[in-house]
Amino acid sequence: MSDSSATLAAAAFAAVVSLVNLLVTALAGRKAEARAAHREILNDHLPELADSLAQAIAISHELHQIAVNDGGAQRRSNWLERAAVVVKDLKAQRPRVRYQLWGLDEGLRTMARVPDWINRYVGDHVALGHDFLEEADRLGEVLDDAIRRSYQQGRPPTKRSARHVQRQAARVRAAWESHQRVP
Repeated sequence: MSDSSATLAAAAFAAVVSLVNLLVTALAGRKAEARAAHREILNDHLPELADSLAQAIAISHELHQIAVNDGGAQRRSNWLERAAVVVKDLKAQRPRVRYQLWGLDEGLRTMARVPDWINRYVGDHVALGHDFLEEADRLGEVLDDAIRRSYQQGRPPTKRSARHVQRQAARVRAAWESHQRVP
């Protein structure tokens, strides 16, 4: 190989390396922009969504404690009013984050039903409410983890994460339905 051929090959190799570097840099920049945009959109809704999820679980626990301890109609009524506000907020947040948190919609929808469902565990069925609340707590944890990871990664939840949320939401619904068949 002559010196001119070697120089030409080295120049061609350098050009290919430069082109690959340019493409990698452009793609990395585009991905970084997409992650930042995803986080920016979620930033507008995460505080309210996180608050609504946490309150839905907390209010459900309080309603169950009232049922277990026969806490009185007025106290129950006060907590039901709080639950109605939280459920309304959660239902309002769900469509706003539906596309950014693709795959978590059923989990959010199920979580919005939890305060109403736990309120029906009264009388002879109050003991079954504990099992239902354990499943609902787990749904809250799974949703929280999926949302946190989505924000950290700057992209919608993974299919695996979405399936995990959907399975746990199905467990909550199954617990609710199985307890409705108890005489």
